[in-house]
Amino acid sequence: MVGREAEFTTMRRGLSAASQGACTCRVVSGGHGVGKTRLLQETIDHATAQGFVTVRAVAYPTDANVPYSIVADALSPLVRRMDPGGVRTLSLNPKGTAHINADPWAEVWLEGAKLGDTPLAGIQVPLGTREFVFKHPQYGEKRVTITIRANAPTTIAHDFTKDKD
Repeated sequence: MVGREAEFTTMRRGLSAASQGACTCRVVSGGHGVGKTRLLQETIDHATAQGFVTVRAVAYPTDANVPYSIVADALSPLVRRMDPGGVRTLSLNPKGTAHINADPWAEVWLEGAKLGDTPLAGIQVPLGTREFVFKHPQYGEKRVTITIRANAPTTIAHDFTKDKD
């Protein structure tokens, strides 16, 4: 990315924020031959390597009066990969994966909802900083704040036996 390091850094920062649950938007504009397509392809490659699902669309002047043509262009590859009769949800509430454990076992709560009793594997959790509450009838409650990211599973564990009174 010779000559476009600053722009690529801006794009990577947006991806980093998105991996933590933020909604980000970047506008790429410029004249013919200045590197817009290359910058976007590098960003797509970087996002894909981090586990993001990416889509690409091209706006054509002839489609100016066709409602949602760019959205259809972007989503068509995803729809084509679906199994016939299958259902896939495209979400604006991206999630990451968490593996949760406690010693001894505990109920795990997130945002007022019980997730289950430990151990919990492969739990889908909204991206961003979240407070998990571990509850045990003998040891009480412990609150653990963790940032859930899209690019890798997060392991969350608490050992009640090591808590100090």
